[in-house]
Amino acid sequence: MDDLFQIGCIGLMKAIDNFDTSVGVKFSTYAVPMIIGEIRRYLRDNSSYRIPRSLRDIAYKAMQAKERLAKNAQKEPTLEEIAAECEIPVEDVVYALDAIQTPLSLFDPVYTDGGGHPVCDGSDFGQEKKKRALGGGFVTFRCPVTSE
Repeated sequence: MDDLFQIGCIGLMKAIDNFDTSVGVKFSTYAVPMIIGEIRRYLRDNSSYRIPRSLRDIAYKAMQAKERLAKNAQKEPTLEEIAAECEIPVEDVVYALDAIQTPLSLFDPVYTDGGGHPVCDGSDFGQEKKKRALGGGFVTFRCPVTSE
């Protein structure tokens, strides 16, 4: 949180340095977009992973096409229909839509037992778990381990 405050202050200082009173606008009208721009630039450039702009553009174009097709056909469009509407190969549409998905935490439940209870979550990495199988016995499995 302190980083964002500092970045906002940098934006404010840039706004003070570059503000021109002869233009005839209020300082706040000029400063607010400068501050917001600095914060957005910081968040964009310092994120844990970077999605290329072209890939994001394809994904947003595909989402708009999906909404348009769903509205016109009154059904959920297939990936092939979305790709044809955008004039983009299906593989590119799938790749782009997958790239803009929100990443999941390692500590989110991986599976559920049907009742909404996690069978394996991040705290279970490397531990053996037992799950009741359909036949009444137990099946032992090992939760995924990222490194040991």
